[in-house]
Amino acid sequence: MKQILPRLPSTLEENCSLNEILPSALAEEETLAGLHLKNQYFTGERLEKASFSQCILEGCRFPGCQMGQSEFVDVRFQRCDFSSCFLQGSYFSRCQFEDCKGIGTQLQDCTFKNVSFSCCNFELSAWDESRLFSVVLSQSNFSQSWLAECKWKDLSFSKCNFTKASFFHTSLKQLDFSDCNIEGIAVDIKDLAGMVVNTYQAAELAGLLGIKIKE
Repeated sequence: MKQILPRLPSTLEENCSLNEILPSALAEEETLAGLHLKNQYFTGERLEKASFSQCILEGCRFPGCQMGQSEFVDVRFQRCDFSSCFLQGSYFSRCQFEDCKGIGTQLQDCTFKNVSFSCCNFELSAWDESRLFSVVLSQSNFSQSWLAECKWKDLSFSKCNFTKASFFHTSLKQLDFSDCNIEGIAVDIKDLAGMVVNTYQAAELAGLLGIKIKE
């Protein structure tokens, strides 16, 4: 799948303090645009409906922040931490997540369009009822995550960890998990139809169908 990368300007404004500009932007419902934000830190704060466009966020941390219904368009996240962050109902378009952390992050009812996650850790994250269109997940950890009732189109995985992840009521048809870890996943039997797996995984999934394989 061809990825559409964030559309970033040739130069970005640096040395900005997010602590200084974000509160007023939230109050005025303004979009923060054309910024390269480095090592910014918020914890447990209310930042709902934040809006970022054509930005790079590098080494920024938002643990436990309330960021529901936020919007990120043409944004590259590098080594950012969204652990235990609440991002329900947010919108992501042409975004890249590189080496980011989102342990326990709440991403229910979000929309992702042309988004990639590489070398990220989103263990225990929740994606229920989200929509994923042209999304690539590679070399990332989604173990014990919830991906129930998700809708997707052009979704691909590469070398990801989905150990004990839940896919209830999410169709896995044509999704290729063959180089991923899917040990102990929870899924409706009807949603297994058309799922692409390797021989070892097929033997493990047979247990969900009540089939015993004799060696």
